[in-house]
Amino acid sequence: MRLTRQERSEQIRAELVEAAYGVFTDRGFHGASLEDISLAAGCTTGAVYSRFGGKDALFLAVLDEHIERRLRVYLDAAEEAPDFESACREIGRAAVAAGRLEPGWTPLLMEFWMHAARREALRTAVLERHERQLDVVAERLEEIAARDGVAPRRPVPEIVRAVTALARGLGLERQLAPDAPLDEIYTEYAWAITSAFTERSTT
Repeated sequence: MRLTRQERSEQIRAELVEAAYGVFTDRGFHGASLEDISLAAGCTTGAVYSRFGGKDALFLAVLDEHIERRLRVYLDAAEEAPDFESACREIGRAAVAAGRLEPGWTPLLMEFWMHAARREALRTAVLERHERQLDVVAERLEEIAARDGVAPRRPVPEIVRAVTALARGLGLERQLAPDAPLDEIYTEYAWAITSAFTERSTT
């Protein structure tokens, strides 16, 4: 079946995002060029510029796709857990497993964060995506906590932020110490952070 012009344009966009992910993770944000990415996608650099305008916007598209994929993993993990404690642990395990499968992602993300931090409009765009990801996970955990009678001492998004920062830090640690027991460290400390700020409701 022949694609419409709009469908073909969307297909090319998806191919560019997929190719960009591969090139970015292989070469880093600054090391990757739009020429490299367009070549990997079998497109022209004009196709990149016409759809994204430049490398920053292309990376944001890669980030959007990555966030959606990770959120599905985390929420599926929470759905399969029978209680709040298990949900936190399963999300932690899912995060560790995802990081192990994509060891290049955290260093790449940190490179882009530092790039974005010096550009106010881009920093705001990245922050909005980061906050949205935290909020989605926090909202689901809040629902489970309410169901199980667990009362957070601090806002759940703050707890999720702390646990996520721990995962990111250990992801960077993995670059230098790949044989360290980082999975065990994460699952234990992530739950320690969560339990430190929660208590069972007496009502």
